[in-house]
Amino acid sequence: MICLTVFPVSASAKEKSDHVIRIGSFEETYNTVNEKGERRGYGYEYLQDIAGYAGWTYEYVTGNWEDCFTQLENGEIDILGGISYTDERAEKMLFSDMPMGEEKYYIYTNASNMDLTAGNLDSFEGKILACLEIIYQRFCYDRN
Repeated sequence: MICLTVFPVSASAKEKSDHVIRIGSFEETYNTVNEKGERRGYGYEYLQDIAGYAGWTYEYVTGNWEDCFTQLENGEIDILGGISYTDERAEKMLFSDMPMGEEKYYIYTNASNMDLTAGNLDSFEGKILACLEIIYQRFCYDRN
């Protein structure tokens, strides 16, 4: 489950706010910026809907995911979308009550590798699993 994560910002629905909300913006599947500087994608549209309801004005702060996350932790930006919930993170920041999406992960193998069986974790015994170095799921794997 991925959530919209915010630092407390006071604003009332449909009340025009003079406060500019600083949004962490990183390139990924659901947040893109084209060559004209136009933002697109599910994450962008989701935040636009919130802005329309709350009367907020956004300032986008562009960086990679790690930089944006650090800026959120330091209070340099107000909102960062697409963060996986953890108890540790919830101690430092607010998560939306409703998730903005859902994550699903799959394990891929060569089709000729017939000794792996879906639903049978024992078939993974002794196998090497590779993943991207900087992802939350690797953090969970490394802790076990």
